[in-house]
Amino acid sequence: MKNNNTKELIKEQAINIIKSNTPINMRLLADKCQMGLGTLYYYYKSKDEIIIDIVDDYWSSFISTTNQLQLDNDINIAFEQLYFHLLNTFLFFEKTFLRELRLSTNTTKLDKRQNEESYFNYLREIILKIIIERKTQINQEVFHNLTIEDLANFIFTCIIDLIIHSDNNYTKLAYIIKKVVN
Repeated sequence: MKNNNTKELIKEQAINIIKSNTPINMRLLADKCQMGLGTLYYYYKSKDEIIIDIVDDYWSSFISTTNQLQLDNDINIAFEQLYFHLLNTFLFFEKTFLRELRLSTNTTKLDKRQNEESYFNYLREIILKIIIERKTQINQEVFHNLTIEDLANFIFTCIIDLIIHSDNNYTKLAYIIKKVVN
């Protein structure tokens, strides 16, 4: 139990440092946690390891809150709700953690990409679930050329593209979704 409490304290203090726009380093973090540098290294071998742990917690929280979303029965509104939930999550993530991740080592970046892929797969599953549960709202001609998985991947790509390129204009995506599914 003490081990988990100490790790939580370390992550909490690391988040506080990151939010203050101060570059994080192990010595500063040990001072903020009121522990020796050796103790900090006992729990985490590097600041990158701490950042990855924080990011994993953050995206796990995203998954949990996404599971609790009460998505509308209308397919267009459901995608809009999911989009804004993801957008708000990403904007906070970008503002808070992205700088530290950019400064990470190549090994950490590889670990991050592998974790990111699992989060993206989860998001694809949510989109697929929205489509399956609301399939009767979709123009069936769509399925002459696309599988349900193709449609889910297309919508996923559109959502991610808008968010990554900081184009927060949902009306473009809403237009595309309406044209494709209705």
